[in-house]
Amino acid sequence: MWELNFFFEHYFGSYRKETLTHGQAAELKAELNDVAAELSACPRVLCHRDYHTANLMLDKRGAIRIVDHQDARMGPASYDLVSLLLDRQPAPPSLAEVRTHRLFFLDERRRCGLDAVDPDDFGKEFRLMTIQRGLKAIGTFSCQTAVYGRGAFYQRHITPTLLIVLQAAEWLECFPVLQRMIRDRI
Repeated sequence: MWELNFFFEHYFGSYRKETLTHGQAAELKAELNDVAAELSACPRVLCHRDYHTANLMLDKRGAIRIVDHQDARMGPASYDLVSLLLDRQPAPPSLAEVRTHRLFFLDERRRCGLDAVDPDDFGKEFRLMTIQRGLKAIGTFSCQTAVYGRGAFYQRHITPTLLIVLQAAEWLECFPVLQRMIRDRI
């Protein structure tokens, strides 16, 4: 919930300078609580939690090195995959493209000897994590833009990430308040 509250505070407050009515805030927070509750029930693995291409570097031998580990902690297996595939994208990718990457991930897990995961269950977890991770990223982009004055770089990621979150909520056929609030602001 910390990440979702960070979104709420910085997207609506710092960035948009918007005060939601008590009813609007309560309805949205109830849906965000549902996202957090479902994801907190997922099995936990060690997650980098900022696993996107800007944190993947090539060393002198061409080997990939991962940097920026300060946020690492336990979380659902989908967290880093969502970050890698969807963070800082200029537009929502096709659902078919994302599905292909999810299935590849599950196949690689199996090849490594890890327990098999049902693709449909993982698809739902992935979409929930897309909402959670996307909203967290929007909170970060909003904070960097409005609080720290780094608007040019971070602000450009807000609308595409909102569209990615909206796509995930529509796919799940859940979270009508969140969907409406996003549509009203893009």
